[in-house]
Amino acid sequence: MFSGNALARLKKTHYGLDPLPETVSSPRHATRPTIAAMPIEKATLDDLAFAIIAADQECTVVLERLSTLKRLYRLGREAGGVGTDPVVATALKAEAQK
Repeated sequence: MFSGNALARLKKTHYGLDPLPETVSSPRHATRPTIAAMPIEKATLDDLAFAIIAADQECTVVLERLSTLKRLYRLGREAGGVGTDPVVATALKAEAQK
C-alpha cells in the first residue's frame, strides 16, 4: 500500500475528488452482510460498486421526497394559498370546491 495518507494524496492529484468520503457503506448482499462504514482506502472495486448502489438508493429517496414536497407546494399555491396558510388544508379545500 501507500505510505502516508493515500486518500489525501489521491485527492490532491486528481481534480474533483475532494468530496470523496473517508468511508463507504454498502448494502447487504446475498454473499455478504451490510458494511456500515469501511475506510475507502481498503475498499475494493466491488465494495465501491455496492457503495454506489447504496448511494443511488439514498439519492432516489431524497429526490422522491423533494418532488412530492414541490408537488404539494404547487397544489397549495394553485389553490390560492399564501405563505401562512396550512398547505394540506388549502390543497384539500381546493379539491373539495372542484
